Amino acid sequence: MTRSPGAAGRWGPPVIVVAVLLLAWEAYVRVAGLDPIVLPAPSRVATSLWDAREIAAGHLVPTLVEALTGCAVSVVLAMLTAIALDRWAPVRRPSSRFS
Repeated sequence: MTRSPGAAGRWGPPVIVVAVLLLAWEAYVRVAGLDPIVLPAPSRVATSLWDAREIAAGHLVPTLVEALTGCAVSVVLAMLTAIALDRWAPVRRPSSRFS
């Protein structure tokens, strides 16, 4: 009988990978001396976001609505395309060459 990994076993590796990538990004920006316009350090991005948290919070709802609307529209268009490819003969015949 195998045991399922706990929360640390499931979330640990992805968290470590993200942390290493962020640290590497921060180190690269500082060592290379890049202009923040070209590539800002993660610490600078976090600080700027924290400083503008009221503005960012005000834009959260419209951004989420737009993202979810775009996702819903893409799912509907994908389903309509799949139905057309499966059911409509003029579309099905040319596309059957690729399967």
